[in-house]
Amino acid sequence: MDNYPDHDELIRKLASKVHDRGLAAPAILFLELYKPFSYLSGQCMLLAQPLLDCFTGSFSIGQLAELLDDDQAVERLIRYLEGGAEMQSPHAKEGIR
Repeated sequence: MDNYPDHDELIRKLASKVHDRGLAAPAILFLELYKPFSYLSGQCMLLAQPLLDCFTGSFSIGQLAELLDDDQAVERLIRYLEGGAEMQSPHAKEGIR
């Protein structure tokens, strides 16, 4: 199922963007609550891909759907989000002194 071998890079990018927006806690809560429905969420994202593609920048909806289909990748994303400061982008770290 690993069509996108760079799950780790996608997870890091996604976690960094979520942290930059200050949404780590709600994202962790959402991922934990909807873990049993992650496959269904991935399939819904594929269904809405034509609409959602205009809102994504550096990653595709297909990659996100593939990530949601992989339980281990979702767990890694949760761990990265819980990691906090070490996942933030370099400019975010500069602002915190």
